[in-house]
Amino acid sequence: MFQYKQFSRILIQSLGFIFAFILLGYPFSIQAQTQTEEEHQLWFDIYPHYQINEQWEYFGDLGYRTALTADWDRVYFRPSVRYRPNPLYQVHGGIGNFFIFSKDGNRAEFRPWQGFRINWPSTLKFHLQHYFRLEERLSFFSAESSDVIVNSFELRFRYRIKGVWEFYYIDDDESLYMTAYTEIFIPLIDEVDEFFRNTNRTGFGLGYRMLDKYRIEGVYNLQRSRFEPGEDLIVSDYVYQLKFYFYWNRQALKKLRNRKKEDINDL
Repeated sequence: MFQYKQFSRILIQSLGFIFAFILLGYPFSIQAQTQTEEEHQLWFDIYPHYQINEQWEYFGDLGYRTALTADWDRVYFRPSVRYRPNPLYQVHGGIGNFFIFSKDGNRAEFRPWQGFRINWPSTLKFHLQHYFRLEERLSFFSAESSDVIVNSFELRFRYRIKGVWEFYYIDDDESLYMTAYTEIFIPLIDEVDEFFRNTNRTGFGLGYRMLDKYRIEGVYNLQRSRFEPGEDLIVSDYVYQLKFYFYWNRQALKKLRNRKKEDINDL
């Protein structure tokens, strides 16, 4: 039976959730420059996770990205590891491997990175994440009209604040949730030989979780990029993203923890 009051409450809370992150990301999106271009992109990403034990997790992501209004394609994979000593914070590390193909030439990038995430505040339905990340970019570019490979390096800092709200529980093992985030990119060493550099990114998504084994998300991202240093041109990327998450060994560890609790309670 349709419950109007419950639907109205969820709708109002959802709009407030999105509006809060729009306000949060708006100051980073204000641009003094008047020259702008727009680009539309599609991203398809897979996130496999394997829980080694209660503190260590091996994970990563891989995917394909393409531009609908430009001529380039990107494939990547990013193996990573996570250490989580307690629910409040966790430490990440990994290396990204990106390969970009375009009519102007091809680029290979290797990006070692180190991250620190704070999960606070966190309730049964709402989680806020603060993610600090240091990323080194080693770039190798080969122009279509030349055999010369240009090497360059960039060191950049990234900060992302992300909210996750499970607004509707289908049952104990299934739920619908919303995500919203805003992220800024701060170059520390800016020597990569490329045309566009990310400055900030904001996104909103809707997800479905099942059995702590699978998640699927659809996310709409707005990304700002600047042209080469000293130029006035700003590029707005509208990104439509589909994300698949797979988790292994998580339920087995949960059963082990529950069994340990039962053994303690029996003492």
